[in-house]
Amino acid sequence: MKIFLKYCMQNRKAFFLFFGCMLLFGMIFWLYSLEIEAYFYGCVLCFILFIVYLGKDFSVYYKSHHVWKKIEQCALLQMDLSKTTEDEDLKAVFIKINEELNELIAENDRKKEDLMDYFTMWIHQVKLPLSAMELMLANQDLSISQWKQQVFAIERYLSMMLAYLRMKSDSSDFVIKEFELDRIIRKSIHTFSLQFIYKKIKLEFQETNLRVLSDEKWLEFVIEQILSNAIKYSAAESTIEIYNRGQDLIIQDHGCGIEKSDLKRIMEKGFTGNNGRMDQGQSSGLGLYLVYSILKKLNHPLSIESKPNQGTKVILHLENNRQNLE
Repeated sequence: MKIFLKYCMQNRKAFFLFFGCMLLFGMIFWLYSLEIEAYFYGCVLCFILFIVYLGKDFSVYYKSHHVWKKIEQCALLQMDLSKTTEDEDLKAVFIKINEELNELIAENDRKKEDLMDYFTMWIHQVKLPLSAMELMLANQDLSISQWKQQVFAIERYLSMMLAYLRMKSDSSDFVIKEFELDRIIRKSIHTFSLQFIYKKIKLEFQETNLRVLSDEKWLEFVIEQILSNAIKYSAAESTIEIYNRGQDLIIQDHGCGIEKSDLKRIMEKGFTGNNGRMDQGQSSGLGLYLVYSILKKLNHPLSIESKPNQGTKVILHLENNRQNLE
């Protein structure tokens, strides 16, 4: 009874229409002085047809109601909802929902796989300085400078992990503003001061006097990562140069350089190239991938020029493009 009352409430417009038509026909018969028996006979026929229609429609509603009740008790994501209705439009909607759901599940699986791949590589990398520290303890080699080197390496790996997680986050934390480029360059140089001293690398920094429109925090991370690579692949007692050419910031080393065959792929995640393979497992192939991904979001193009055994020149194009605000 409750189901029938619910059905009636949902289809009350049909009842109003039926009784409205009966009233309209009655007024027409009365105005034209027609036989009242004909009116009642027509009403009875219409009522019978209406009851037949109502019975069939209620039967469909009743079956549909029980189907939806069963659906409520099931795991909706595991059901093909298009099979629960004969309405072609509703079927099309359910099929579209199912397709979009499958796409979301696949995308989520890709993100999980990507994150697992990164953490696998990251764990492998962070174990290297930890193993070195453990070896120094075993050999009672408590050199402060060596310990600082290993602690610094761990800090860099942690910084990369946090940057990767922030970059992959759905919520963007980019804060675009204008700032002095030289200030963050000096901070980056200070961060790597011990590495310059340890490898006896000479630094030639020419102040740029540039103001750039970008995200200060992310651009500082990019410069630090480029500087880290320059130090890593520079020979002892060589030189690293930092200068500008117009709005382009250039960081140039005179180290081992990059093979021409590797140059096109160095931005790929996990690609280490010939230099990375010769680096005793120190290279993860994630640094330049992060740099490229961040600069792409900041709308700063990146160019790399390099020749084997002659060094590498990394060029950041930092034009104050207002598209960065988008």
